[in-house]
Amino acid sequence: MIDYTNYDYDSLVKRITELYKDKPGLGDGYDSSTGQMLIQLLADVNDHLFYMLDRRTQETFIETAKLDTSVITHASELGYRPRRAVSANGSLLLSLVDSDNNPVQAEGDILIPKGTKITFAEETFSTIEDSSIPAGSSTTEILIKEGTVESLQINTSDPEFQATRDVTITDYNNIEEFSIEVEAADGIYTDINSSENLRKNITSLSLASPTDKVYDIRFSKDGMRIVFGDGKFGKIPTGMISIRFIRSSGVEVNVVKTGLSFEFDGYIVEDDLNITPKNSYSYTLLNVTPIRGGSDSESVREIARNAPDSVRTNNRAITAYDHEFWVLRSGIGAIVDTLAFGEQESDSLVFNMNNVIMTYITDDTLPLTPQQIQDISEYMENFKIVTTHIAFREAKYFYCVVNIRYKKVDEVPVSNASMYSELVSLMRDYFSIQRGVIGKPFQRSELIRDIQNMSITVDGTRYNPTDYIDLDIEVEHVLEDSNLYYDVYINLDSYTPSVGDVWSMDIEEQTFSVTVESGDTTDDLIDKMSTLLQNSNLVLSSALDYNGSYSLRIKSRYFDGVFSIDYGNDDVSQFSKSSKIIDISIAKSENDPYTFIPGSVYILDDSDTVVYEDDGQGNMVGMAGQSSSFGIDYVNGRLISPTLPSGTLRLRFNQSSVKNVYPGEAGVVLLSDFIEESNEYPNSRIEFL
Repeated sequence: MIDYTNYDYDSLVKRITELYKDKPGLGDGYDSSTGQMLIQLLADVNDHLFYMLDRRTQETFIETAKLDTSVITHASELGYRPRRAVSANGSLLLSLVDSDNNPVQAEGDILIPKGTKITFAEETFSTIEDSSIPAGSSTTEILIKEGTVESLQINTSDPEFQATRDVTITDYNNIEEFSIEVEAADGIYTDINSSENLRKNITSLSLASPTDKVYDIRFSKDGMRIVFGDGKFGKIPTGMISIRFIRSSGVEVNVVKTGLSFEFDGYIVEDDLNITPKNSYSYTLLNVTPIRGGSDSESVREIARNAPDSVRTNNRAITAYDHEFWVLRSGIGAIVDTLAFGEQESDSLVFNMNNVIMTYITDDTLPLTPQQIQDISEYMENFKIVTTHIAFREAKYFYCVVNIRYKKVDEVPVSNASMYSELVSLMRDYFSIQRGVIGKPFQRSELIRDIQNMSITVDGTRYNPTDYIDLDIEVEHVLEDSNLYYDVYINLDSYTPSVGDVWSMDIEEQTFSVTVESGDTTDDLIDKMSTLLQNSNLVLSSALDYNGSYSLRIKSRYFDGVFSIDYGNDDVSQFSKSSKIIDISIAKSENDPYTFIPGSVYILDDSDTVVYEDDGQGNMVGMAGQSSSFGIDYVNGRLISPTLPSGTLRLRFNQSSVKNVYPGEAGVVLLSDFIEESNEYPNSRIEFL
């Protein structure tokens, strides 16, 4: 039986030789030098032909295609739009000042138009909406995106446009994903994928009416095509078409520090009063948020993966997978990984079954800005069907403090300094932030295996350098604000009600107040406050008997959530007593009954001094001048009524007897940086034996 799958060069030579050998009348000519030359020539030609056939066949499937144009074209055939670059964004505060930097008020209105150019350290930014300082005011907030505004002008009477009714842009990857604006002489044209059009069920040009001013975006080997209607399905624009967009640098530009000085093209701004000369003002322009969150355009590999997945979602967000896919695909905020949960999965009272909680991590582990959350929420409006509200919640970060004791093979010709760099590089790759990192446990044995199996190349020779390796692991969680709580019990045993007294508290900067009325008891006040809090949907609240006294219980709505609480300067709060719980929100290990191994817990302050230490009997004992002590719940991972000093504190503990880490479904395990690499809380170490 002939095997037709063997068509490499050697197989072809052998097969052609066999065919010639059995051909009547050729004799031994096939074996001559001339015969062999002809056979080899024919085999070579066929080898190249089969190769080109393989390549063409490979390019017809999105999973196997290698050429960018093939993948992009196949994705477009599936109705998928490859994501272009997304710009970093943030907020600036514009303040009018005099020569001494004191605030001054505008005499007339000052308008900062959308698209105004702003610079910082040779980087260019553009305002994304009109902003103004009204007469009599001195400040305004300005929203900006990284990048420069560009525009194209197309005449609809051009024969080429009339023939195709589209505009092709070849250099499109850095056209900011959410910045395209199209306007013709007859009005503004909108993307068929905008939420406005989706609400009208215009999901493609074939569903548009002759009067709908819409356009679609398609991709081909020639570039990105902005496609307009034909007069039957979508309106044909008239006159000059103006296409405006922002040219973005994607992930390259980030300004993390706040309070930095930006500037307009000029050093002064002017108001709109019709006088000569114009009123001009000096100003300061400082960023009040980081300018970050940019993303590069999708790679070919990402497009090949995402295009079929988008078909799976059917261009909607209903399941958890759908929400996760579209949030990641958006590129907004540089989110690397996300998980979606319904309220019924968060161990809280369900107020609305259609609410979705999105836990996320960004590439720099910074939280999303309010503007980025708004941008993603607006983007998800394009896909939401039944979801009432999407809440974005940053993942909980648990850092592995790794102490490595390492011995390399003596015969490996590499210094300890070079070996140190190799180990640090491996560790950072192992703990890198990538898709699937949320909820992923850390296995100590797995890391040891990777280090044991690592190889290095020296002068062209590959070595396995590890002779001996031992890892000691501690988990570290940053307590950034000791006034954030998970669960609080409050009682008013020492208060005597007096008509007109006010009891108030601020929860998440929202004020709640109740007033004492005639006949009210402390239990009545607690019931009133509980009802007020419960109706707010901000936290959970209940009134109950706790340790023999009637108490107000305030708890986070989410099983891994926290909230801030401040007591007001009122008539009642001074008499209240509270019992507070800080929940660390990390999962239990698989083989241990504890979240914290007893005796392993301690708290460090920002000077690396131990301020509290676990005595192994359920108590955190004060050290370094801290005279108080408080309880610790080993099983559930909670601190009971802690009295913590101010400043950033770090909680360290062991979670399992074998030093594994289980962050829970909303947590992420990260690497605590090495002592030689960082000046801020350097923790991990490498010791050479």
